[in-house]
Amino acid sequence: HSNYFYASWIMDESMNDVANNDGINSLSIHENLNSSHTLNILKMAYEHLSVSISLINDNTIRKFNQGETPHFVKTQRLIFPSQIYKELVMHNSQIEMLRLWSLINSTLITYEPYNRVKYAVNAISALSRCANLSPSFPDIVLLLNLFFENADCVAIFEQTNQYVKGLSVKLLLQTSPQILVQLSHNSKHVRDFVHNLVFDLLLEHYHGLIFSLIVTSSSKNSTRASSARSILEQLNKKRPDISEEVKLIRNGLLRAAVTWSEAILQKISESFEFFQRKNIDKVIEILSSILTLVSKPRCEMHNEFLNQYSKNIAILQQIITSYNKFNENINSSSGSLTGSRGKLHISNANINQLSQWCKTMQESLTEDIKNIRTIQLTSISEALGKKTDFMLAVFGSYKPNKPVNRIKYFVGQFNVYMTKQQPKDVVVMGEDGNYYQYLLKGHEDLRLDERIMQFFRLINSFLKKETVFQSNLIEAMTVIPLSMSHGLVQWIRGTDTLRSVVQQYRTIHNKDPLQEYQMLDSLSTKSFDLLEPIQKVQIIEKIFSEVPDTDIAEFFWLKAENAEMWLKQTNTFAITT
Repeated sequence: HSNYFYASWIMDESMNDVANNDGINSLSIHENLNSSHTLNILKMAYEHLSVSISLINDNTIRKFNQGETPHFVKTQRLIFPSQIYKELVMHNSQIEMLRLWSLINSTLITYEPYNRVKYAVNAISALSRCANLSPSFPDIVLLLNLFFENADCVAIFEQTNQYVKGLSVKLLLQTSPQILVQLSHNSKHVRDFVHNLVFDLLLEHYHGLIFSLIVTSSSKNSTRASSARSILEQLNKKRPDISEEVKLIRNGLLRAAVTWSEAILQKISESFEFFQRKNIDKVIEILSSILTLVSKPRCEMHNEFLNQYSKNIAILQQIITSYNKFNENINSSSGSLTGSRGKLHISNANINQLSQWCKTMQESLTEDIKNIRTIQLTSISEALGKKTDFMLAVFGSYKPNKPVNRIKYFVGQFNVYMTKQQPKDVVVMGEDGNYYQYLLKGHEDLRLDERIMQFFRLINSFLKKETVFQSNLIEAMTVIPLSMSHGLVQWIRGTDTLRSVVQQYRTIHNKDPLQEYQMLDSLSTKSFDLLEPIQKVQIIEKIFSEVPDTDIAEFFWLKAENAEMWLKQTNTFAITT
């Protein structure tokens, strides 16, 4: 222990000296560590701690898995919080020694690159031992980071890849976003290693990995996307039943996430932006994509759209055909035959027709979308609506080595939330008889949200070490990206959206729940989304001046049974926001 404490003290003093001496004038602490003095300190800490590390016997350290003990542990005479109980029954100092040993070795790689193999192997093996003795998300992230940074060296790779393979499935699934990125690693032997690791995981634990891999297959990085598609093809050969079921679920959810009406309305809004810039080429390109979209109806809802707007689609087709013929004549008469579209020409009459078509469709689609409150699942995917007893686990519920709670069926209708992005409410029933609720979102890349949830879990792993924070951990929800712009977000039970809170309060007091939207329409001469920023600000300021902003506060007071409950609710709201 004396060697450990001395090494810790040396490292702390070293960092303090660097920060105090030159921290202001440097870009980072590492820029100041390039000195023989610092190297000597690190070497001294290395020599002292290596003695203690050689004496640690992992077999004598009690393993403690999260969830092994309840929040409080009762002994014969005393009751301990679980964190204190861990400190008492585990050899925690030995685990901290291993972490410090890893830190020293990983830092020394920078100063003695010629000893890179020795230091990298020491650092990775130490973190591997920590992961085995006391699994911790920060340790696993550090281990993977060190491994992939140094695995281009064949000697390091051969000596350390078994540590990554030896990690528990639970930890590997938790860090799957970081692992999938390495499908495009610079070194082929590392790419092959990750490819095989991911496939082995997917084959048995597809519940927690399949959707992430599908999203990766659409990555802009061609190497990563190609590798992901290859893994999916391998799965399809081994388990075609799983591949078909996942495809059925995903396609149905993607159609529901962004309906044709929403997708076309978005394209029309984009075209207006290019109208303002007088970029007619881009307008035609966007509107032509609408024709491509509606040429492939895949469900009853698509057919209903075509029945309702067939005349409008025909008019658009006629305008674009006329546009193309006009430009062909211009090009042929001028003798400019080029491989690209070049600068296209269009008559004022066609421009007016396009503009009028967009305005008419925008008004019709906006009104239709406002009136849609629910979407029948069978109108999106009849096969998905009728299917029962899925093989796939309830989204976000899969835990390795635990009984799998599979999806029994999807509830037959999706409620639509009347917000800008029109998210849908998806409910599935599990084999355990419980219902599970999710928010299906479109127009958003939920991979960022997925990383944020990882970050929250990382923070929670630190907060759990301090018993004072045990009751104030961050509530992390499951986020499942389905594509680059669609995904599912777990609905936390016992919670309401702010919109729902405001609507409930206003309904009780006979107020218009959509007062702000009514004012928005009355104060706007055209679609709010098409206004200039300064115009939007003026309208919002006008609404703020007339509509009170105390609805949420008043609702908390109204719903609280007593002052104590009100204080608890307001504190919880403050902490979680």
